[in-house]
Amino acid sequence: MNKKSYDELKLLYGLDYVNAFEKMQSPARLERLYDYFELEAGYVVADFACGNGMLMSYLSSRVKHYFGIDFSEHFVKQANDSKDRLMISNATFVCSDIVDFCINNPGKFDVGFALDFSEHVYDDEWLEILRAIKSLLKIGGKLYLHTPNADYFIEIMKKYNFLIHSSI
Repeated sequence: MNKKSYDELKLLYGLDYVNAFEKMQSPARLERLYDYFELEAGYVVADFACGNGMLMSYLSSRVKHYFGIDFSEHFVKQANDSKDRLMISNATFVCSDIVDFCINNPGKFDVGFALDFSEHVYDDEWLEILRAIKSLLKIGGKLYLHTPNADYFIEIMKKYNFLIHSSI
């Protein structure tokens, strides 16, 4: 497999991808995770590869400040539009590479979220991202990880309506 450059990846996840993502996304895929998040009102949180900021509406009312980080300027614009539409004042969206953002913000965050993007990252880069996120978190900080797995038997059962209710 040929590894794509940063610029090639930015093109791949450009405006067409962002618009398609908006049409197909389902908030339910993340809502089932909410009960597992341990949050406090004073927390500052980082949502990595935030996309259009889907977590913002849930997290912003439960924490001091929400930061959404994504390398796609199109996703960041869409997220900022959503923030303005919802009149959320304690959210900031940053167009940045995750590692660069973490290097510039060491030890400043209580919680990090890395949800549903590891499958889009090369293994060596994933390890670099995890190390960077660790440096961003305060001592005792938490990182929530989630990766969809369409081949997991529970996902297949849900697809064919064999499951009425499931928890993670």
